[in-house]
Amino acid sequence: MSSARNAFKGEIERVVDTGTVIRIAVDVGIEIPFIVAITKQSFDDMDLKKRSGSVYHI
Repeated sequence: MSSARNAFKGEIERVVDTGTVIRIAVDVGIEIPFIVAITKQSFDDMDLKKRSGSVYHI
């Protein structure tokens, strides 16, 4: 269960490791992708990968 109010189905287009955080571009079917920043630990825990499709909560 999530406390997020919005859920979007999308696909990870790009993953950039900045050293302290991971920046992820998610294609959710609009003109520009959502850009998300999460910790490396969260990225690893969620086992996210480029071109993986899922539902993302914000």
